[in-house]
Amino acid sequence: MSAATIRKPEAIANWLFYYLSSWRSLVGLLAIAVLTAISVTFNYQLGKMMGSDQITRELFPVGFATLDLAALFLASWITRKSDSLIRKIIAWFWFFYLLSLSVWAAMSFTLASDARLAQSGYEMMKDAKIRALEQAEEQVIMAQENYAETSRYKKLRMAELREAQSIRDALIGDVQRLNNATPHVSMAIYYRVSALLHNHWGIDIDPKDLSSVVRMLWSLALTLSPFILTGLLAFEIGSTPTTGWKKVSPRENDNLNGNKRTNLNSSPEMVPIRDGNSESPRNTGKVEEKPVALDREALAKVREWLRGEEGRVTREQIKYRSGRKVYAHVSLIIEALLNEGWLVRMSNGQLKASKPRLRAVS
Repeated sequence: MSAATIRKPEAIANWLFYYLSSWRSLVGLLAIAVLTAISVTFNYQLGKMMGSDQITRELFPVGFATLDLAALFLASWITRKSDSLIRKIIAWFWFFYLLSLSVWAAMSFTLASDARLAQSGYEMMKDAKIRALEQAEEQVIMAQENYAETSRYKKLRMAELREAQSIRDALIGDVQRLNNATPHVSMAIYYRVSALLHNHWGIDIDPKDLSSVVRMLWSLALTLSPFILTGLLAFEIGSTPTTGWKKVSPRENDNLNGNKRTNLNSSPEMVPIRDGNSESPRNTGKVEEKPVALDREALAKVREWLRGEEGRVTREQIKYRSGRKVYAHVSLIIEALLNEGWLVRMSNGQLKASKPRLRAVS
């Protein structure tokens, strides 16, 4: 089997790995965005169902959805950036509290949807009774007007009025019985949890009382979350050091790394800079850098790989093939390959694989 037949599958596999890796990240971000939108929708819909008047029907959906976003904020930013154990404990505790409410919202919406489907027949009967009740109410009003306007047939008009009122009262009783038989769909989870507590742990709690407790927990989250998030964020902003990046020439980079290199035509590199508030061993405002030496073994691995490569070569590919993760180490390997002729830097700054006229011996 020729060397060309061996290198071709390797080149294809390498292309798939490096060019599809960005797609893996994109798929992950897309999944996070979609699932977050679904979770926020659960909170929003539960807020609509729990609203009891015009104000709560407007505030609860937006507030519950924002609590879900606050939980994401606590999980993704505070827990990674905070250096204080106390702030981390507060952030984790409140995150799990908001996460529990978010899970409750998802379960509530699911059971409410099931209850709405199961009560579809009752709802049709209730709607019919309500329409009949509206007509009966109109008959009562008409009978009252007839009784008030007549002077000769008072007993007859009174009988008509009482009959209309009895029909209306009977329909009111039917609607009330249907309401008792079909509680609001938002109460489905409370009836289910109440039954589970009674059957498995012997705890008797009224579903309405359980609903009141959960509503108070949601109200507590809406009230305290702004203060907790503001306090945590204010502490983090006040204690975050100023960091940045600057470009240095190869000669300056040699001085920083303690190395001497002869190739001064390579592109500038990026090194971190910090101000006097940055953390350092003695808090002097200076960053101590350890000397970086060229890894000959890693350089040999990259040379072996470059024998079968053609066209553009990225730093990430060299980083993967060399097994070195430190930026300075990879930079030294790239410069050595440029000096030996295994790589050529094009006018746009990109690297291109090449074949040296004279093989370099490591």
